[in-house]
Amino acid sequence: MISLLAFDSHSGLRIETPSSTLIFDPIGIKVEEVSRADAIVVTHEHPDHLDVRKVVELQRKTGARVITTPFVAGLLKDIPADRVRPLRIGETLAWDGIRLRAERSKHPGRQPLAFLLTTEEGIRLYHPSDSDPFPEMERLAEEGGTDIALYLGGSLGKGLQIAQLVRPRVFLFRYLEPSRVTQGLKEASEETQGEILWPLQAYRFPTAR
Repeated sequence: MISLLAFDSHSGLRIETPSSTLIFDPIGIKVEEVSRADAIVVTHEHPDHLDVRKVVELQRKTGARVITTPFVAGLLKDIPADRVRPLRIGETLAWDGIRLRAERSKHPGRQPLAFLLTTEEGIRLYHPSDSDPFPEMERLAEEGGTDIALYLGGSLGKGLQIAQLVRPRVFLFRYLEPSRVTQGLKEASEETQGEILWPLQAYRFPTAR
């Protein structure tokens, strides 16, 4: 089982598996309402994804490891160095049966990252962050596929291109009308089911591949 909850922001996301809680890009989140985090993941340094003070506060409260880009890691000087893990494209961090692999992101910034998460049950989730679609994404479909992929942006066209390349079982959109998503995916990818990831409403994926 995997559960996703989008915060009331462009990028903030909580992902829960049976053993771990990961918080991605903690914007739009109240630190006092967080009871647990095993990992805090920051995809890049843009202000709609990174609030240094909030990351520091969350880490101090939860003891979570912070997984991020080398550039962002250099900004987190108030967090103990052994709790910050910078990743480069292709590198993987594993704990408690979880595997988190850093992927390329086609987006302005200093070494921005996307991520492929594999849970202890074998569920594979692709989080491209703010990446535009690019041909290399197709590798994810070719190397075993993904159960879930996200698109948190507002461009239906870009989201559908990512869905066509990655070919997940479920594609989660934000900020878009359900009817447009459903119709667009029917035309773009017959093998993918489209869903809307509503803010502050958990989405659960019940079974592994």
